[in-house]
Amino acid sequence: LQAPSTTSDTTSVPAAITPSRPLCIGLHVRRGDSCSLGSRFCPRNFTATYFEAAARVRAKYGINRLVLATDDASAAAMCAAGVLGFECRSMHMDRTRFDARESIERRVVHRASGLLSGSAVALDALADVEMLSECDAHVLVLRSAVSRLALALSVGRKGRHSPLISLQWPWGGMPGPR
Repeated sequence: LQAPSTTSDTTSVPAAITPSRPLCIGLHVRRGDSCSLGSRFCPRNFTATYFEAAARVRAKYGINRLVLATDDASAAAMCAAGVLGFECRSMHMDRTRFDARESIERRVVHRASGLLSGSAVALDALADVEMLSECDAHVLVLRSAVSRLALALSVGRKGRHSPLISLQWPWGGMPGPR
């Protein structure tokens, strides 16, 4: 079963926006508690979904650098190993805190300090948004607020849309009434 895909395309990625760094694809792999809750897009094969979508962007635009924002340790390990030949970077963090059957929002409410405090989780989320927004093309999951915030920040800063593949839902959030 293939996930529904929403694609936005531009004819080229302007390199002059940030000439001091290589172009990058922002890849958001959201799993953690959202997968254990059972209501989200959570493919088991990362290579055939997330990284393959990034490979489609690479084939079209020649961008080989991935910036991965993820709560999943397996995705981060694949990134570090250079899956599909990508040069990949990801933030270093303890991702095991996101593996739970209860949503992160419900767990942080009871923690005043430590890795699950609301402020620690918020800082990690803000770092992910910032990293993704700086990229020149995106593979996102637009049902995720982090993906939507990163895309909005990217468009606001650059004044244009970047090449985009959304692996679940187009911009606009949940599907409308039936």
